[in-house]
Amino acid sequence: MKRATRVILLVLIVFGETAQSQETWYGPGYQTMVMNNPAFAGTEYDGIMRLSYMNFYPGNNYNFHSFYISYDSYMESLHGGAGMFLASDHTGNIMNDLRGGLTYSYFLQAGRDFYLNGGLSASFFRRGFSFRDAVFPDQIDAMGRITLPGNDLADSQSRTVFDV
Repeated sequence: MKRATRVILLVLIVFGETAQSQETWYGPGYQTMVMNNPAFAGTEYDGIMRLSYMNFYPGNNYNFHSFYISYDSYMESLHGGAGMFLASDHTGNIMNDLRGGLTYSYFLQAGRDFYLNGGLSASFFRRGFSFRDAVFPDQIDAMGRITLPGNDLADSQSRTVFDV
């Protein structure tokens, strides 16, 4: 066994137990695979529609919820799959994210039993804010009570970005 292979194996064993990560999008990853990686479009061959709704902390009036819908299918004329997705995230009554797009994946047969998938996506992302229910530090007095209105002016304008 080469020395470099031994070192890599040792590093994986030592740090494999302590490695941590955080998903940047809090939705159900197994349902949102077409949005996260467009190369997955059409991998189920028959058309498949995915629906997902998550309500975080129900009963606590936090109003954190996420909705996701997608459809993708294999199309022989394209030698791959095509799909679409739409996702909406509500983070309290403060922030709302809306994203949607179209995906295409190409299936390349590189060997008898070996395939490569590559994908493209054209999408939009819209983030909107509403500071109507937000409480800023200058709205809290010395006794901890909320005093309205505050002096902070927050920009409530939404922004939309297109991505290819």
